[in-house]
Amino acid sequence: MRLGERVAALTADGLVLDDGRAIAADLVPWVTGAAAHPWLARGLPELPPLPCDDRGFVQIDDDLQVMGCPGLFAAGDCAVLRSWPQIPKAGVFAVREGPVLWANLQAAAAGGRLENYQPQRDFLTLLNLGDGRALGLRNGFALSGAWVMALKDRIDRRFMARFQVLDSEGGTDTDYGRQMPVMDESAMVCGGCAAKVGQDPLAGALQRLGARPDPDLVLGLERPDDVAALRRGGELLVTSIDAFPAFLDDPWLVGQVAAHNALSDLLAKGVAPRLALALVSVPEDADPEELLFQVLSGIRGVLDAAGVSLAGGHSTVGPRLEVGLSITGFCPDDGRLMTKAGLQPGDRLVLTRPLGTGVLLHADMAGRAAGPWIAQVIAGMTQGNGRAAAIARDQGVLAATDVTGFGLAGHAAELSRASGLPLHLNLGALPALPGALTLLRQGERSTFHEQNRRGLRGIELARPPASPEEAALLELAFDPQTAGGLLLGVPAGQVDALIRALRQAGIGDATPIGYAGADRSARSPLHLEWEF
Repeated sequence: MRLGERVAALTADGLVLDDGRAIAADLVPWVTGAAAHPWLARGLPELPPLPCDDRGFVQIDDDLQVMGCPGLFAAGDCAVLRSWPQIPKAGVFAVREGPVLWANLQAAAAGGRLENYQPQRDFLTLLNLGDGRALGLRNGFALSGAWVMALKDRIDRRFMARFQVLDSEGGTDTDYGRQMPVMDESAMVCGGCAAKVGQDPLAGALQRLGARPDPDLVLGLERPDDVAALRRGGELLVTSIDAFPAFLDDPWLVGQVAAHNALSDLLAKGVAPRLALALVSVPEDADPEELLFQVLSGIRGVLDAAGVSLAGGHSTVGPRLEVGLSITGFCPDDGRLMTKAGLQPGDRLVLTRPLGTGVLLHADMAGRAAGPWIAQVIAGMTQGNGRAAAIARDQGVLAATDVTGFGLAGHAAELSRASGLPLHLNLGALPALPGALTLLRQGERSTFHEQNRRGLRGIELARPPASPEEAALLELAFDPQTAGGLLLGVPAGQVDALIRALRQAGIGDATPIGYAGADRSARSPLHLEWEF
């Protein structure tokens, strides 16, 4: 044992002391105590230096006011009580100072009387030893054993239960609901692809705008699809643009999902992406360099693996993080684009990935989604559609779109309108992400869910839902997706081969969910049924 030594550096083989001696070690746990922020004693431009002890901690009176600074309070590890300087830096004291701090802040604002904080003289320390035992310390006595670990586990679980949002059935825990204020749902605006403008206003604006005829334009405003395609010699230049507000607090992950989502438009046409330009709006209160680095690192990680060059882009400052990409690729002008208009009578509809990202991400914003559910959402959004699109193209599929913000029903309706064929969807066959149907049964909805529903007033429903489970499946068809899977129109004789190839490639959720009808005069683009 070495006491009173100072460590100068860590190395791959151990550590080096201040006097240059090296100590070999396979593992060096770096354990430190609380340290004061230097600015407390130094001050800031808008704050003079505060009274601190010789360690730099702010000195406070028993009522938690900073000494000599009426109306300024401090608590927790940054502070030290003048009358109890020997109190160790332990969470139990900070926790119990909390109610006194809150009461004194209210009293100070109302001109009332402040109360004093009386710290306890000792506290129970429990340390998990990692072998089924724990070490306990209290009032100078030490005990260890499995029973001490059982005591620690019970105390920890009782404390964490106060913050448990969901019960065992996936609903809001009643104890949590009593302790926490109800969240303002109007402030929870979804990000991701759920933040799309609705189909009706979008179609109305484009209709008023009109299209400029261009004989070289294969896909564009006159023949809308997921991409624009321009004929140049014997090949097509294919491009798309996609952007959305952040839906998670991890900018690297948001960049990854944005890249997968943008690539998907070209992949759904059977086109190999080649070039990307990024558009990032950085929040006004963020560190722009670090945030841009995190977002672009996530984007680059996906693009590099796909053989796509990030060639540049544009950045702005705005109220929140928004990320978008323009993707360009090339392909032969051989009539093999997988377009929305490529659907043929009798084609079977295959969905490559389960639904439910919209409702799950909305519930996650309010803490109502279980961790394993969100892990599955993230795994799906970062899966990409490259393998599925390549297999579909190899199987001769000529009709495809990706399922994103308009939901399955909205994107299926686009296929129907482009091909002039009615689509029949089997609601009972829709695959759902874990937790999605549970949340839909409870009334959870993404912000733009009802917008998707209103945009499809002409759909035909075979019969009303006969149970809460069927009602949830119906709502699942309108749930907006972020970086969702592909909806493929497959000749009936090729469905089994396609499903087999997809599952061999690890896309095990690919599911037949409907078919294209033959009546081109049908008035309704979508017929929602419960079974075929």
